[in-house]
Amino acid sequence: MIEVFRQMLLGVSAAAICGGVAMLLAGGGALREIIRLAAGLAVLLAVLEPLSGLRLPDVAGAVRRAAGQAQAQTDEIAAENREVLSSSAMDVTCRYIKRRAAEMGVECRADLDLATDENGILIVTAAHMTCGPADANTMEALKTMVAEECGIPREMQTWNSND
Repeated sequence: MIEVFRQMLLGVSAAAICGGVAMLLAGGGALREIIRLAAGLAVLLAVLEPLSGLRLPDVAGAVRRAAGQAQAQTDEIAAENREVLSSSAMDVTCRYIKRRAAEMGVECRADLDLATDENGILIVTAAHMTCGPADANTMEALKTMVAEECGIPREMQTWNSND
């Protein structure tokens, strides 16, 4: 930057001196005005020419890099959110099944298998329930409750007894 300023000062000084000498040598009239115009242009060129060598920061590149970093962070946060959502949804559903089974007088533990479909929506792919001793009517009521209230079809339900 100092070099640009030095070159600019030197160019302006040289253009001003040459322009002044040329105006002294010109007598008057139209020639003097033309020399004055040329000297003004030379001074202007002496100021602008060093500035043409300056390299400004690549703003577009910086914006592209920042956008790329922002997208990467967004993707990372979205993945973390999906993990938290899946864990939370699974916990809430398992606790609900356990609570409803307890209301029916059966000790029950539920585990869910979750996946994300092509639209990014979290879905249950299987439900594994392990229950204490219960009669056939109570087990049927539990299976119906899981299907109707939790939205897990019977074909996705696996029931085990820990008698």
